[in-house]
Amino acid sequence: SQVGSSDVIDHLKIQLLVRAYQVRGHHIARLDPLGISNAELATISPRELEISHYGFNEKDLDRVFSLGPGILPGFLNTGSNKTLREIIRDLKSIYCGSIGIEYIHIPDRERCDWIRQRIE
Repeated sequence: SQVGSSDVIDHLKIQLLVRAYQVRGHHIARLDPLGISNAELATISPRELEISHYGFNEKDLDRVFSLGPGILPGFLNTGSNKTLREIIRDLKSIYCGSIGIEYIHIPDRERCDWIRQRIE
């Protein structure tokens, strides 16, 4: 059905958004708590971290999405359904806070999963 395929596409978009934060979230981490960084060091948000990159808009922020077991598994204890706004809030909290975690470059999947389980 059309609704079913639309839901699948939206689910895939959410997966891509989550992956983008896992890979690029550290680019916008708040690593200058005093706000004294030089202008040339100002962070530019990667396009992949913007909801418009996935075809979402402001109205979609309050839509509820099912995360499923593969998307942010650490959050399933707080419920598998979240609004896009909540998903982004959680992603920013994990990957864009005052401590940036860069682990995707590690070639050993088991080690990546170990880190991910502890931060998500």
